[in-house]
Amino acid sequence: MKELALPIAGLLAWAMLPAISVSPRRTDEAMPLQLEVKITVGNVKGRIDHRTVDVPSQRHFVAELGNNSVGVVDLSVANVSGRLQGTKDPQGVGYALSTGTLYVANAGDGSVRLFRRSLAKTGRRELRDDADNILIDSWQQGDHRLWQRSLGDNRRGAAST
Repeated sequence: MKELALPIAGLLAWAMLPAISVSPRRTDEAMPLQLEVKITVGNVKGRIDHRTVDVPSQRHFVAELGNNSVGVVDLSVANVSGRLQGTKDPQGVGYALSTGTLYVANAGDGSVRLFRRSLAKTGRRELRDDADNILIDSWQQGDHRLWQRSLGDNRRGAAST
């Protein structure tokens, strides 16, 4: 079986070679990133951590670890429009567009806090100690999975949204 697999793989690679070699080359040079605007984040103590964005609402959420808050930046006017309080060492943030939910991972107590599109608190999930990062897996419409990573021992947790 191994003897047959190698010639077939080679034949497939050889058959794909014309498609690869004659593909059009990009003639336009990629433009370097250019600064468009600077946004002052105000009195943030310590460091900021992960960020996420709600594109339709033009809001950018910033985990302000030292402030125990999440900064809310209104991108349409390039200004901080508010801060979400009640977090404990927020590090990871993720926004699920389909549900309008902001998830905030809190390293201080291992929880994930949930905020609705209106920014009202809607819940809390206990996952792991030292919650660090949030990833919203939205590959299938209507079926989301929240992934949270803990730094201390590199553990991961998941919860359906």
